[in-house]
Amino acid sequence: MAPFVPEARAWLPESTAFRDFGYGSSEGRFTIPVVDERPEGILVPHTLFYEFLPADDDRIDRPLLGHELETGALYELVLTNHAGLYRYRIHDIVRVEGRFEGAPVVAFVRKAGDVGNIMGEKLAAELVEAAVSAEGELDPDLRPRHVALVSRTDEHRYLVLVEPEQGDTDPARWREWLRRVDARLQELGPSYRLRRQQALIRAPQLAIMRSGWRDRLMESRASTGGLQAQVKLPVFLSAVELPEMIEKTVEIEADGGGAVPDRTA
Repeated sequence: MAPFVPEARAWLPESTAFRDFGYGSSEGRFTIPVVDERPEGILVPHTLFYEFLPADDDRIDRPLLGHELETGALYELVLTNHAGLYRYRIHDIVRVEGRFEGAPVVAFVRKAGDVGNIMGEKLAAELVEAAVSAEGELDPDLRPRHVALVSRTDEHRYLVLVEPEQGDTDPARWREWLRRVDARLQELGPSYRLRRQQALIRAPQLAIMRSGWRDRLMESRASTGGLQAQVKLPVFLSAVELPEMIEKTVEIEADGGGAVPDRTA
């Protein structure tokens, strides 16, 4: 669901149902959600021809069709349409969440290149989102409005960029949040956990971003063409975007286990 839904709930009756618009891009609309509060939807028939490539296996000799997909698996979407696109790869990764009368029900997960890879861990965006979402359920008062990671290859660690939803920038609270997210990432990603245990990847650092950072990211991407509704912000960035909006940085602990003082920007 869209990130503004929690804000909208405060202005609407409790009985208000929220239905996702569906997944699509400038090439067309791909899904029609049929369940409230859920992003997945049935593939829209007749407007496009869909094929799929397994996200984690580039050895396949042909794309798969809808009836060949496995529930729970990730695939790269390949499109053909009446406008002239033929087996066009838009580099979107979708997950098959189930079936509706035989038709695949899918949800957008990430762009194909939205993966962190400092030391071969291949940390996927959906793992980061799952870890952040789980922490948001545990502590709703410390829910981020937007999260992105920068791969600091030279430092062998990730910089986690967070815009707080409630405006809470208390370093002590966010330090604990970062510690919990890092622990959950290690639970979800065995390859990341192994490299953290081997000290090949250091503990992450946190940058708390000022309010409005996400909106400016959306505006920046939409300004190059298209609508904000079509913008899919990546989780992994090559560098800090809008670094002037960093309010402060926080580290959880040194590799040796000792505390590291806060550094403010």
